[in-house]
Amino acid sequence: MDDLLRDFLPRFVVLSRVRLENAARAFDGGPSVDRRGYADEMHALGGEAAVLDLPRVYELAREAERVGKAWAASATPEARASCQAALERVRAAIAEVSKDAGH
Repeated sequence: MDDLLRDFLPRFVVLSRVRLENAARAFDGGPSVDRRGYADEMHALGGEAAVLDLPRVYELAREAERVGKAWAASATPEARASCQAALERVRAAIAEVSKDAGH
């Protein structure tokens, strides 16, 4: 593990969990829910993963961002389900990374 990853991976895991919680709030609300906020959180998480050279997390976060933008544009049940599934894939990838960080 290089120095950057060793130094920042624990913080990344903590911040990623916050981002996942923020994104998941999009599924709790009614019609005024901030669907765009979901995509924004996934965008930020993907960028952070890219800086730390975590390609699996990056790819999954970018896919979650993509489906999040589609959901923001068209609030269909199918788009919502795609976002929920994408979020769970990102959550699983973060869980794997957290093992490496000792969390």
